[in-house]
Amino acid sequence: MDTKFKGLMSLVAICFATASAALDSDAIIDEQMAGEVDFRDLAFAGCAGKTECSVSLTLPEKSGEASVDLSLIISAEHNTGILGGWFPAEIYWDPVDGFGVMGGGQNDEIDFNERLTIQLDTPARLGGMWMSDMFIYEHINYGASYSVQDDLEAADIRGFLAGEQVFETRVTGRITLPDDPFNSLMGDIFMESGDLLNRALIDEGSISILIRDEDGLFSDRIIRAVIGEVDPAKTDIFDGVQVVEIDLETLLGDAEFAPLLAGGNINAAHIEQIMGDQVRLASLQGAAERQRLISDVPNGEVGVAMAQTPEVDTLVFSAELQTSNDYSVVGFLVER
Repeated sequence: MDTKFKGLMSLVAICFATASAALDSDAIIDEQMAGEVDFRDLAFAGCAGKTECSVSLTLPEKSGEASVDLSLIISAEHNTGILGGWFPAEIYWDPVDGFGVMGGGQNDEIDFNERLTIQLDTPARLGGMWMSDMFIYEHINYGASYSVQDDLEAADIRGFLAGEQVFETRVTGRITLPDDPFNSLMGDIFMESGDLLNRALIDEGSISILIRDEDGLFSDRIIRAVIGEVDPAKTDIFDGVQVVEIDLETLLGDAEFAPLLAGGNINAAHIEQIMGDQVRLASLQGAAERQRLISDVPNGEVGVAMAQTPEVDTLVFSAELQTSNDYSVVGFLVER
C-alpha cells in the first residue's frame, strides 16, 4: 500500500459522537447525513431483497460548493465457508438503519461471513461514514467471541480506487446494548429477536450453539462442543487419511445452512409487507428520527470522520469473527 495511505490508517477512526445521550449523539447522525448518501432514504428501498441494485442521486450544493451527481451499485455477498467462497446474497434495507445483508446470524445486518460493496460510477472524496447497531458487551447476551478479544462489535471497511486499495480501517461499538432495543420504539414493525437467526458462542476452547424453542414447548437449549478434542477410542478412523486443518471462521460460515431460530425472519417479513407503501415507510423513517431526538435509548450509531479525504470508487463493508459480528451501514459523506 502507498505510504501516504498507511499514515491515514492510524487517524481515520475519529468518531463524530460516542456518548449515549440522545441529544448529544443519536440526533447528530441526521444532521451529518442531511444532503449526503443516506441509505435510509426511500430512494434505496428498491434494493431490498436483490443481490445487486443501482441507484442514482444528486447531492445538493453544500457550503457553497457545487452539487454532485452519483450513480451507485450496491451488492451483497455471503461466504459459504467450506462450500466454496463468496456468492451473491440478498440485500436487507429498512428506513431506520439502512443496509445490511440477509441471512447470517442476524438477518438485517452484516455478519462475519457477509460483506456489502458500494461502487461509484465516478470517484468521490470520502469525508466520513456512519454505521448503526454497533455495541459492546454483547458476549453475555448472544455473542460469538474469542476470549482473547475485546467484547465489542467491529466493522471492517476498505476503500478502493481503480482497483487499488487506498485505505482500510476498523470501527468499533462504543456503548452497551440497551435492555430494550431502539427498534422496539417503532411500534409492532420490529420484534425482540425478530432478526436473530442463529448464535454460536466461542469461548475458552469450546463452541456453544443456542437453539431456541420456537413453539414454546421446551426451554431453550445450548449444544456445547470442545474445540480440538478427539475421542481416543476413535483415532484409528484417521489412520492413513490426510488431515486438513479448517479455519474456524470458514467452518462457522456454514452455520446458516442449519437455521436454528425461525423467528429471525419476522422483522424482515414485516418490512417486506410495507415495502410498497411509501407513506408507511416515510412514517417509520420519521418516527426513528424523532426518537433519536427525544429518547435516551441508543441505536449503536457510530460515525467516522476521515483524517484525510481519500478519493474512492468502491467501499467494502465486512466484519471479522468476534462478539456478535453485526452492524448496519447508514451511509457516507462526500466532500464537495
